[in-house]
Amino acid sequence: MLDMNKKILFKWGFFFTIVLILIFGCSGKAVKTIEGDPEILYRQGLVLFNKRDYSEALKKFQELKSNFPDSPPYSIWAELKVGDCHFMKEEYVEAIAAYEEFKKIHPGHEETAYVQFQIGMSYFNQMRSYDRDQTPTLKALSNFEYLVANYPPSLFTEKAKEKIRICRKRLVDHEFYIGNFYFRHGKFLAAASRFEGILEKFPKEPDEDKYLFHLGKSYLELKQWEKANSVLMKIVTAFPNSFYFKEAKTLLEKSLIENRSLEKKKELKNDKEVVEEESHRFTFVHFEEEGRMPISFNEDKRTKIPVSTEAKLERPPFFSPPPQPSIRKEPSVEIRPPSPARSDEKGEPEDNQKTNLVDRTQPIDITSDKVEALRKENLIIFKGNVIARQRDLVIYADSIEAVILEDGKGIERVIAKGDVKIQQGLRIASCQKAIFNNFDQKIVLTGDPRVSEGENIVSGEEIIFDIEKNRIEVKSGSGGRGKAKIQP
Repeated sequence: MLDMNKKILFKWGFFFTIVLILIFGCSGKAVKTIEGDPEILYRQGLVLFNKRDYSEALKKFQELKSNFPDSPPYSIWAELKVGDCHFMKEEYVEAIAAYEEFKKIHPGHEETAYVQFQIGMSYFNQMRSYDRDQTPTLKALSNFEYLVANYPPSLFTEKAKEKIRICRKRLVDHEFYIGNFYFRHGKFLAAASRFEGILEKFPKEPDEDKYLFHLGKSYLELKQWEKANSVLMKIVTAFPNSFYFKEAKTLLEKSLIENRSLEKKKELKNDKEVVEEESHRFTFVHFEEEGRMPISFNEDKRTKIPVSTEAKLERPPFFSPPPQPSIRKEPSVEIRPPSPARSDEKGEPEDNQKTNLVDRTQPIDITSDKVEALRKENLIIFKGNVIARQRDLVIYADSIEAVILEDGKGIERVIAKGDVKIQQGLRIASCQKAIFNNFDQKIVLTGDPRVSEGENIVSGEEIIFDIEKNRIEVKSGSGGRGKAKIQP
């Protein structure tokens, strides 16, 4: 019985010994962790950080955060230093995440201005050249502007202002780069949009005159004369010392001329509409120097407008003579209208009043809004408000194709299309297409052709105007006949 009690006592004693060993063994390790010093860990991490061993310093600060999450101020400083370690290692994505977490957990901490500046710098250091994507620049600018707007003045707000200027300049350079690219490739509307955006989003930039100048050039290419005038005028008046001043002034003068020309065309268009309404009358405008004077065809033609006049003639308005009884002619009719030239006693024209004033040896001057040269085809195409002039013969049309001689020393023929008007002295012709052969001096009119001289009018399917013989031949097609109205 005694031996049995000893055995039981021995077993329980052994059991408790094992339990105590396990308890004290495990609790010994726990006591070591709890009793550690977070200050020592922070100082060790700080020493490594100052030695620029950011990887090892990061380990110390992360260990402090993990083992002592509620040990201020060292746990808070460790959180901040984790962001700094990532920043110094140029791991900007991780740095931004650490700084944002610090702001969220400690919104009222005294270091939040510094943290906000570091977030901006993390984006700032990721900025790319002006010809690349500018997303980091936009985010950096946003964070710096937030710092300046929401924090009291400090060293960090002053530094942020400097960075804001750099960010804005980078964004402006990016927009100008794209705008200039569009301009060089002929996409003037897209270019103007970019230049407008610069002036709207970034006013008062140091290079404002540069952006205004390029915007003005874009408007000129788009033929937006009023906008071009406004922009270029601002350069001339507000930036007299600008590098672009002289060229802007030249372009402004050009723009003003074009603007006046446009207004003049509008006036002529209005005049044309008025004349069409009053179809029983028509006049053309005789320009002399700065003045102009309407001259009626009903006046004395020989004394008012001689054939050899050197006056500049503006394009006559389209006319529609009043319906009057007409004399029907056969399909091929020749009408020799009276010559406006005065004759001497022998019945011969005076030297300066010759009926045939067009000389094939004389040059043909052609002006237009646009010109396109096709060298292989020996062809020059004129488009937009075209005027072709050879001495007193003037052709107006929407477009003209000039076929050049093979030796390039003259024009073989001229093909005018679209609302064609031809004037020689008092003789006026209108049609939709006219072919002028420079060698045989004949003009073939088609497309509802009509020729008038004073009150004499001829029309038909095709009219051939022989300039040398001063003769008009009217031909009709298979479905009609030529017409003529001759006043006695």
